Amino acid sequence: MNMDTNNNTNSCYKQEEPQGLDEELMMSDPLNKRLLSEYAFVRTRQEASAPDVEAAWQRFDKSRKASGHKARLLAVRCYAAAAIVVCAIVSAVYLFFASERDDMQPMVDRQYAEYVVNEKGNVLAFEATDGPRVVMMGNADQTLEPIVRQIEDDNIKADEEKAVVMAIPAAKVLDIAKKTITTPRGATYDIELSDGTRVKLNADSKLTFPVNFNGSERIVELVGEAFFSVARDEARPFIVKTVNANTTVLGTEFDVRAYDDMLTSVVLKNGKVRVDSNVKADEEVTMETEQSATIRKDGTIALYKADAEKQTMWTTGNFCFDMTPLLVLTKEMGRWYNVNIEIEEEVLDHYPISFEMSRECGLAEFIEKLNSLGFLDVTLQENNVMIKCKGGILPAMKVINSDKTSDTPQP
Repeated sequence: MNMDTNNNTNSCYKQEEPQGLDEELMMSDPLNKRLLSEYAFVRTRQEASAPDVEAAWQRFDKSRKASGHKARLLAVRCYAAAAIVVCAIVSAVYLFFASERDDMQPMVDRQYAEYVVNEKGNVLAFEATDGPRVVMMGNADQTLEPIVRQIEDDNIKADEEKAVVMAIPAAKVLDIAKKTITTPRGATYDIELSDGTRVKLNADSKLTFPVNFNGSERIVELVGEAFFSVARDEARPFIVKTVNANTTVLGTEFDVRAYDDMLTSVVLKNGKVRVDSNVKADEEVTMETEQSATIRKDGTIALYKADAEKQTMWTTGNFCFDMTPLLVLTKEMGRWYNVNIEIEEEVLDHYPISFEMSRECGLAEFIEKLNSLGFLDVTLQENNVMIKCKGGILPAMKVINSDKTSDTPQP
């Protein structure tokens, strides 16, 4: 297992000079200048070391003896005492940050989402689709049909908002009989499985599940995102299978995100789950409450602290972006509003954005919110959203929301 840790070693830092670069060329471009500044910030935070109090005192004592002014001995002692106090304070600050290092939540992998760059150099963040606009359901191996009216048969009751699966005697249905439910962009759907597990399926997602859980395991398959409230059954673990990972639980609440264009991630709201990589053999982690796991492209799993309440606010009908990279935000925006999205400057893709708003808001309101941040120029033409820097220059990376603004650069 790979544990990512934040390398915060000192809150005070100096700018590091770029090495091996044509400084005049690099600094002539404002975006290059900002990126170099951020790089310097990260490097100095990574390489900063604890203040050496003993070495500082030796340098001071040597200087004091060389001066030879005995008449100023009292004043020198006062200065020495002050210097020791200052060094002690700096040391305490360092130790505080060092002790907190393991508690800091690192930023997500830069390779968090897939995208392509077109001939104009714009990032194609998301593409609209002509797919179904309603929830679809059917047998896993057959054509799906839209749920446009109330459906009721031997094992399932469904309408446009919710499906309830009822366990039926094994003699009436094969154990392998499965159903699939898909959601369109811009809609969620509630499912209650035959074991009592409740599932909320996010937009543009697909869940395949057995009508009966008759075996020693309860297995479902997910493409997209879903929040699970698993009915406890210690004799039969509940397993969510995705392309890149399997998540195994006995009974708990957790979110799995497994869209094709993003890294697979799991957020645990409470309880304990195990996540196994399907890409790298023997790679697994055991998660505890308020943790998230990301399965990287190479199959390794990174474990993070998480604010599960914020990261699952979509289940209550809200957008919640908390230091969310712009590219990830556009994925969620595109899946909800079904629009094409282009980012004009590639450097914007990992820029962190923070705000909350209701999913009931229309696309125009969402765009207005992005523009209100002050540094983005977001426009809509027909079904195409274009995002670029306002004025061509980005401010230093910061948290921007209605409650607070922090100018701390982010790695």
